[in-house]
Amino acid sequence: MTIESKGEIYIVMAASLWGTYGVTYKQGVNAGCDKWTLIVLRPLLAGLIILVFMVISKKNLIGKWSFLVGLGGLAPLYITYPLAVKEIGVGLAAVLLYTAPIWVTMLSPLLGEKPAIASIIGSFAGFLGVILIFSPNAVLSGTTTIGILLGLGAGISYAAYIVFARTAKRYGSSTSEASLGAVVVSAIPVTLIAIPNHVPTGLEFVYGSYLAIGATIIPYLLHVHGLGKVEASKASVLSLIEPVIAIVLGVLLFEEEWRRVQWIGAALILISGFLVIRQDDQRTG
Repeated sequence: MTIESKGEIYIVMAASLWGTYGVTYKQGVNAGCDKWTLIVLRPLLAGLIILVFMVISKKNLIGKWSFLVGLGGLAPLYITYPLAVKEIGVGLAAVLLYTAPIWVTMLSPLLGEKPAIASIIGSFAGFLGVILIFSPNAVLSGTTTIGILLGLGAGISYAAYIVFARTAKRYGSSTSEASLGAVVVSAIPVTLIAIPNHVPTGLEFVYGSYLAIGATIIPYLLHVHGLGKVEASKASVLSLIEPVIAIVLGVLLFEEEWRRVQWIGAALILISGFLVIRQDDQRTG
């Protein structure tokens, strides 16, 4: 097995674990866990583990860029995405999360970048996909407007994370500073906004621990490790398996219903993400 192949496996494993977040969160809430407690426990426990690692290894992973990425990208993402999962289901929330490349394209002029034709076409395809998914003939009972807005908010937050992390890297930030360090910083606003009204129960701690370790720290480490062996653009494309995993798990575990037009819309969103990512590769290659 080549070094690049190993890197691709790391990236796919990371995306697959990220894809389990929504399912685990929804299962926890269905089992009786408080939704806000689980939202807080993810960055709080992950941040504490990272801080312990920093003390033991005597490595500082927190820098000025950690605050920009953590406050501007991860914190709103950690709040909007799980709430979207609760409102509209695992699969739809994951698909809306991956409208992020579309928003990145829209924000690119603010970064002094000129969007390529392929990126613009991909963005229009993505928006068409969103329209198809939530068209009157496609929307199933239980889908709420607030859920749709939260899902789109998660996509915008993810886009902000991508833009801020890209900017941080451009100005010399390390990958760990813009990822693990940002997780620590994100715990502060998330905890202040989603303050639990009780001490976490044993069940909440179990679910929260998985969300912090299995769906945050481990995939981040795998992703960072994989980026050392695979081009960033290829890693981004491979990461598109995350919403696929989420959709499949949502259908299998929660029997989430999808109409044919919604499958077409989801495919358009994923294809749009692929087009934008590939165009970015050609522009930076």
